[in-house]
Amino acid sequence: MYYTIYKTTNKVNGKIYIGCHKTNNLDDGYLGSGKLLGRAIEKYGVENFEKEILHIFNKASEMFEMESELVNEEFVKRDDTYNLNEGGYGGFNFINENNLNIDLKKQIERNPELCEIASKKGNETKSKKWENDKEWAKKYRKSISKGLMKFYKDGGRGGFTGKQHSTEFKEQLSAVMKEKSKGENNSQYGTMWICNIELKENKKIKKNEEIPEGWMLGRNKWKNLPSYDEHVKIFIEYSEVVKLWNRFHSGKFRSLRHFEENEHIERKYLSKKFNKFFNLEKNRKLKSNKSLIIKRPF
Repeated sequence: MYYTIYKTTNKVNGKIYIGCHKTNNLDDGYLGSGKLLGRAIEKYGVENFEKEILHIFNKASEMFEMESELVNEEFVKRDDTYNLNEGGYGGFNFINENNLNIDLKKQIERNPELCEIASKKGNETKSKKWENDKEWAKKYRKSISKGLMKFYKDGGRGGFTGKQHSTEFKEQLSAVMKEKSKGENNSQYGTMWICNIELKENKKIKKNEEIPEGWMLGRNKWKNLPSYDEHVKIFIEYSEVVKLWNRFHSGKFRSLRHFEENEHIERKYLSKKFNKFFNLEKNRKLKSNKSLIIKRPF
């Protein structure tokens, strides 16, 4: 049995992976089991990787000790390596020797210190992956989302189902979130939303930026626009009111009551129509101009 330390090199970009391997055949074609390395092999092809055996030992302990010396924190942080963890703690030998292949509760009972170390290392590994492996992070989010959707679709219930937070906890949570979202910590700080009605798109820009041509302040403004049929209806009604308004200001009538009597129109109808289409400011302008130019609203 050979206990080896090997180095696998990507011939395309020069990145390397150092690991340990227990084998009876030094030419078994094993390149490594690291996840980043595995993805790289899948991407570039096996033919673009070469393996070099650095050390051969008679004992697993010697192999792990050498791996821990080579694959240290400094080595893992390098940009030209595929290693995510420091060496000396991996492999199935280490797992079996330390009873890490049994139920989690039993692991904690037998080796609480070792489990704590493993937990910390696992969290560190995941944190590094979130930062360095965007593809993995994207797939991880999708898998979690997919799993939750299936869980709830199959009738699963969340751990908080049927429970309620206390009033005191809600107040504490509210105070914390308010503090966290103040000033620059708020995702909307110093920004504003603008939209393009023709493109039906929204985007966020900084408040000190100039609004581009064709864009306006706000979001989803196109959703509030009336349809073509509604436009036609509004235009017809608008035209009728304008005609009434212009007749009223033609000089033939002494007052609104005189206009009502001659045109046989109820005051309620006139008030409703005039108030709907003309505000007080516009009314003042119309009274001085005595006329109104009709503009198509579409």
